[in-house]
Amino acid sequence: MNKLKTAWDFSHMYKGIKDPKIEKDVQGYVRAYKTFTAKYKDKKFVNSVSGLAQAMKDWNTLHETTSPRALWYLYLEGRRDTGNTELQAETARLDDMFKKGYKEIIFFSSAVSNIESKKQAVFLKDKRLAPYRYALKVMFAKGKYKLSDAEERIMTEKATVAHGAWVKAMTKYQNAQKVKKGKKWISLSEALSSKAELPRAERRALHKTVMEKYKEISFLAEAELNAIVRNRIIDCDIRGYKTPYEPTVLSYQNDLKSIESLVAAVTASNPIAHKFYSLKAKILNKVEKTGEKKITMAEFATTVSTTEGQSKNVSFEEAAKIVKGALAEASPEFGDMFQTYLDNAQLDVFPKQGKQIGAFCWGMIGSDRTRVFLNYSGRLKDISTIAHEMGHAIHWDLAKVQPAMYQDFTISVAEVASTFFENILFDKLLETATADEKRDLMLNDIQGRINTIHAQIAYFQFEKKLHAAVREQGYVSKENIAKMFADCRRSYIGDAIEITEDDGYGYVYISHFRRFFYVYSYAYGQLIADALYTEYKKDKRFIEKVKKFLRAGGSMSPADIFKSIGIDTTKPDFFKKGLKKLSDDLEKVSKMVRLR
Repeated sequence: MNKLKTAWDFSHMYKGIKDPKIEKDVQGYVRAYKTFTAKYKDKKFVNSVSGLAQAMKDWNTLHETTSPRALWYLYLEGRRDTGNTELQAETARLDDMFKKGYKEIIFFSSAVSNIESKKQAVFLKDKRLAPYRYALKVMFAKGKYKLSDAEERIMTEKATVAHGAWVKAMTKYQNAQKVKKGKKWISLSEALSSKAELPRAERRALHKTVMEKYKEISFLAEAELNAIVRNRIIDCDIRGYKTPYEPTVLSYQNDLKSIESLVAAVTASNPIAHKFYSLKAKILNKVEKTGEKKITMAEFATTVSTTEGQSKNVSFEEAAKIVKGALAEASPEFGDMFQTYLDNAQLDVFPKQGKQIGAFCWGMIGSDRTRVFLNYSGRLKDISTIAHEMGHAIHWDLAKVQPAMYQDFTISVAEVASTFFENILFDKLLETATADEKRDLMLNDIQGRINTIHAQIAYFQFEKKLHAAVREQGYVSKENIAKMFADCRRSYIGDAIEITEDDGYGYVYISHFRRFFYVYSYAYGQLIADALYTEYKKDKRFIEKVKKFLRAGGSMSPADIFKSIGIDTTKPDFFKKGLKKLSDDLEKVSKMVRLR
């Protein structure tokens, strides 16, 4: 493998953040919106099948031609350099220009949503509207929560200052912070990504420093969360939602009762997580020869190793080779796609000062290249993160066989893809592992699954409590939010890990809480991905059905996509079966661990 490109290259798009073509492209999007609005503003298209069919065809074309690559480019550059105020200002200016144009077309989905129910039924049966049937179903379902065109414009206008600006301010402030590690000052993102694998004394010292820093800056997170949660409550009340998570579930096109069943089932199974963390505490204390009975939150994210010195750093070059091999074995097409990402500099790999914490995949409708954002530091879970984000990326790229309006897909479906690819990598790692390595891989896989299932559903429950507290009290202090979050973590971790008052300030850096109730999609994705992977292990030809799911994009509901390949997620015991498998796997690996 040649020397790998580890930083994004956007030169095929723009010459840099000051390229005048960026603004020209944004102006082009705005012109396209005005043209579309002029053609359909009278709303006569809703009166006939032929009129609606032509309007939906033009709507699809509009999605394709106004995919805001210019703004996405600036946003992505901003994630690599969160302290660049000039870039942030230019992004905000052009984003305002774009949104003013976008507000012109708000009327369209409202007009479709407001079609009377009898006519909706007629339209959905007409063959001329077959290519747009699912899109119409989604619009019709959202109709009862729609406001007037004027009110929708106001809601769009206020979203930036009532939510987006607060989140940007907190992110920027957080990413500018530094803490001392030994004699060196490092970013919080670097501290978070590196502390887990340090020796115990150094790990705990750095963890304490990091949490003190988050406590110090929590005054801004307090104001931010109270403001955006209050804004969410206002939005839900105006639109008529009964719960603060209903808009998220609806936007992800999931069934509300099914997701509530998922939350209930996972919460009831928290003893599985308790058992794991108790085992982890015993293992770490034995390996590190401490004589302690518990561990602390400094050890929460550490790799579980039953043999001293077992954990090792892996270079990105070696990690890329491992991931490519695993993907290629599942399908040569997957391996080739990953190599293209390496060749085209579509991955931004290493952490640096000012770079946003975490990892994500950013897909773009049309022919633009999908991007993967990492903060790779050489740990085993960082390799898994590569596979996870490439699952998202491959999903995006395969879905481009769909019309533009269906190339995007819901988060809940996206997390199935990413987790399935993690499973592919895990089995590949097991193949060449020794008995000791296999045991440790299984322990860390279970830890990852618990963090994906039980932690995320506990976070969902935390969000419910936070939203309820803001509604009832009007404002919740940073100290009370920290207490709520510490209690949230205790609910699924149990008493094997000591959770301090300062550990409660972890809510400051968990960005998911700013994307209200997004977290359930992780648990949903993990349990469905495990079901898909079970079928794949029975018959490797099932990978073609997995590709069918990936190519479906957003052309069907999540439940219907999985039904189309033989997985029924609507069965009452579906999620319980997945949790039973996790429990059985934990029992199996527990017997492999010898503790004296």
